[in-house]
Amino acid sequence: GPSVLRYIDADLGQGKTHLLNLLRLAAFKSDFLVSIVELSVSECPLYKMVDVYQRIIEGLRTRSSRHEPALGSVLERWLELQRSADPGARKRVLDRLPTAMRAALLAYLHATNFLDPSALRSDLVLRWLAGESLPLRQRSALQLTENIADHTALQMLGALAELARDIGYAGICVLFDEAEAMVSFSRSTQRAQALTNIVRVVRAVEQSPGIYFVYAATPSFFDLVDVSQKLQPRTSDGIVLTPQPLSISDLSVLADRIAEVHSVAYSWIPPIDMMKSVVTTLSVDARISDTTKRLVAALDELHEQL
Repeated sequence: GPSVLRYIDADLGQGKTHLLNLLRLAAFKSDFLVSIVELSVSECPLYKMVDVYQRIIEGLRTRSSRHEPALGSVLERWLELQRSADPGARKRVLDRLPTAMRAALLAYLHATNFLDPSALRSDLVLRWLAGESLPLRQRSALQLTENIADHTALQMLGALAELARDIGYAGICVLFDEAEAMVSFSRSTQRAQALTNIVRVVRAVEQSPGIYFVYAATPSFFDLVDVSQKLQPRTSDGIVLTPQPLSISDLSVLADRIAEVHSVAYSWIPPIDMMKSVVTTLSVDARISDTTKRLVAALDELHEQL
């Protein structure tokens, strides 16, 4: 159906990354192409949309191949459609795509022609679709007029989602994990451009079917901007997801599971009474990452004593 954008508000150590990994598994079960992107000032800044696009494509995975980039698999599945579908179906797929995506697919089709295949040309198409800037000479040979840039990156992502749906996938799920707060951007112009790019993501959600965005950030992001206003799609209910603290019973279950892993790792069985005493020292107000580290440290100490 339509695209969706969700925000997750959680401080450092409260389980954002873990939650995104759970969402990744859920998306795989629904047969989405999935990409987790860690946003950071140094390596993947939100104010450079083409860099973000490159990380999205680089991180794309399929349910059946979770350790290999998915772009090649998507194009191979599209090629299978070319060989098996009737001309009308093939034309309908292409007609729904923007000119640049159609040109890239046709260039890939010609490069993989069994009469005159060219691994070099097919590799160039993959690199171009992944956001690499190719020189004019190479683009001209593939009939690609321009490189993917900041102003076209989201359109190309939408086109890829459209293609993915046409060849049998549910769409694309992009999970943004904000490694550094937007307020840490060194210049106000960078923060302004980052916010502009989030608005562009919102517009992409409104215009491109088949993309599911999740943006996980720390409270400082939500202090900086009001996402209930301009940073929500028109069709959104405005909900911001906030992970809740674990209860004492939750912490007990967590302790049992960590003890199971520890027992396998070190070939021992933690005494039940000692584990119960450890659980009584845990606080529901502590960061879950700190609680996990504390549990492991306590198990290490018990193991050494025994």
